[in-house]
Amino acid sequence: MPGDGSILDWTSRDLHIAPMKKNLQKPTDSPVSSAKKNPARGSLIATGAMFLIVVLLWKDSSQTKSAMQKLAEQNAQQRETLAAVQSELKAANTELDFFKTGEFGKPMADKVAKVAPVVPKPVEEPETLLLQAPTVQQTAAGLVARFEFTPNSTELPGQITLVVRIPADSDAKILSLKPVAKPSYTSVECVVDAKGKLGMVEGSPADLQALAFELTVSEPVKALVRGSKGIKAFELDIAPSGCTVRKL
Repeated sequence: MPGDGSILDWTSRDLHIAPMKKNLQKPTDSPVSSAKKNPARGSLIATGAMFLIVVLLWKDSSQTKSAMQKLAEQNAQQRETLAAVQSELKAANTELDFFKTGEFGKPMADKVAKVAPVVPKPVEEPETLLLQAPTVQQTAAGLVARFEFTPNSTELPGQITLVVRIPADSDAKILSLKPVAKPSYTSVECVVDAKGKLGMVEGSPADLQALAFELTVSEPVKALVRGSKGIKAFELDIAPSGCTVRKL
């Protein structure tokens, strides 16, 4: 019957569809359940990512350090090149100055020093009157130091002057300064200042006889003696035990 056939066909269709729907609605595993089942896998991925980041940072740091080193080397080479160029320019300017003025270029300070007047050093005169070993004698007045000169040439100066000084802050005083032998003429002058710190004797060699002198001081002291031409300055250290000489 047509009607019965239709009912059977729809029934069998429903029977076939129902199992298919049941199969489609079967639950599957979710991503959350998969992550719960494999927790070590997620940790491994995170560790790998961190390691990759560290490697990239280290590589970038190495490249930066290498670039800075290259830059420093380039700067050093540039400084050397600049110094060489400056040296060449200086040499060229020196040669140019020579062709212009006949003189090699010099710093301004050297040129000013060259223009400044040069004061010649005084020429040391030869010692023609040689000092002999002095002696000291204690007297009631004080200490008498005796010293004399011996000429090393037959030609004597026309005039001889001796100047004796003692320290201004010393308690000692110069009491007298005079030739040992009494001069035959009155051309010899002997002077001692009022403070007793300066003495002078002046005269001709003939009047001074043997060129021997006596210096009397009130107490031990160091006396500075300077003379005219042919006499080299010296210092007398006068003490009761003796007298020592220090050439100046």
